[in-house]
Amino acid sequence: MAMLIEMYEQQYGVLTADITSKIGKLPSVSGSERRTLVTELDRHLEECNELLEQMELEVREMKATEQPRLRTRLESYRVELGRLQQEFKRARSASSQESYHESSEHFS
Repeated sequence: MAMLIEMYEQQYGVLTADITSKIGKLPSVSGSERRTLVTELDRHLEECNELLEQMELEVREMKATEQPRLRTRLESYRVELGRLQQEFKRARSASSQESYHESSEHFS
């Protein structure tokens, strides 16, 4: 089971790195590329939530002596994911407002 948690942690790490990268790109893209990026980010964030749920299930099956250490790691992953979700929300909102202002300037 420990190997399964390690696999989940690796997947989580890859996903969060990709999420961070894509959030950084969000303000500089528009149109269909932006919609694609937002869709990918939504999907990746959902996958991260699912991985954390799977890790939680695995932790419950571990020996009681191993659980506190793993629960602490899980909690740090949850905090990190919450931060990424907030960053995504801000970036999506900011770039939406910029797009609105740019399009309204074209009509002025």
